[in-house]
Amino acid sequence: MTVELGTTVLALVIWICLILGRGGFWLGREHEGHDPPLRDLHGDDGDKWPSVVAVVPARNEADMLPHSLASLLAQDYRGPLAIVVVDDQSEDDTADVVRRVAEGSRRKLTVLRGRPLPEGWTGKVWAQEQGIAYACSLPDPPHCLLLTDADIAYAPDSVTRLVERAWANALVMTSLMAKLNCESLAERGLIPAFVFFFQMLTPLPG
Repeated sequence: MTVELGTTVLALVIWICLILGRGGFWLGREHEGHDPPLRDLHGDDGDKWPSVVAVVPARNEADMLPHSLASLLAQDYRGPLAIVVVDDQSEDDTADVVRRVAEGSRRKLTVLRGRPLPEGWTGKVWAQEQGIAYACSLPDPPHCLLLTDADIAYAPDSVTRLVERAWANALVMTSLMAKLNCESLAERGLIPAFVFFFQMLTPLPG
């Protein structure tokens, strides 16, 4: 058997094991939009819903924030929901855009100027750490943290459903996979492969 043939056979065996032995990881059986609402578990009283602080690291995101941040501010969540945007050393007018988008909103929003990156940290994670530290230092720390990106837009009931799922199943952590844009030829070719690889590492079915 040649080296080339041996490598091909090995690759084939690996793929067969992945497909047959990993529980159908690529199927994504859980779809948030298909789940029935669980709101009867909490009733309509906002005081019964846990408080949430969304932490949004943002570096040069002035173009995305009018859409993504606006979707967070428009959440139908009946409990306390505040937003902390960490301006991660942006070179554009990210902070000003955040303030403009938040004008007139009933949600509490805080803009933090991110500190310089210390050794041993990566930018996004360091920005998240600062946002989390701020949220936890509040006089009334939140029950839940929502860690999100500045380029993710949410359906109006997303936070409600995340909290419902976590509370109903006594979960310490729950997560949603964002629907990624596949518009250009390169995106249509590369993004499905990326999602498939991501699901190999972190299977989405429950």
